[in-house]
Amino acid sequence: MLYLFCGFLSGAVLAAICVPLFRKEETLESAIIEETEWDLLQRKKEVILGNIQDLDFEYKCGKLSSDDYQKIRAEMNRKRRPCLSKSKNSNPPKISTP
Repeated sequence: MLYLFCGFLSGAVLAAICVPLFRKEETLESAIIEETEWDLLQRKKEVILGNIQDLDFEYKCGKLSSDDYQKIRAEMNRKRRPCLSKSKNSNPPKISTP
C-alpha cells in the first residue's frame, strides 16, 4: 500500500512539473519569445537603415568617393523599398494580456 501511495505521489509531482513546460499559452511572455514575420521585417528594416546611416557618415568623413557613395546608396535603397512596403502591409503581432 505504501508503494502504491509513493507511486501516485511521484506521478503527481512529475505531472505538476512537466505540464507547464509543454503547455502553449498566448501570454505576454510567449509573445515576446515567438518571433513573427513582422519582427523579422522590422529587424531587417532597422539593419538597412543603420547601414545607410553608416554609409552617410563614411561619405561625410571622406572615406568614399561620390560615385561609390551614389552606387552603394542606390543599392541599399533598392533593398529597403520591398522591406518597407511589406512592413506597411503587415500588422504587428497581437499580444493578449492575462
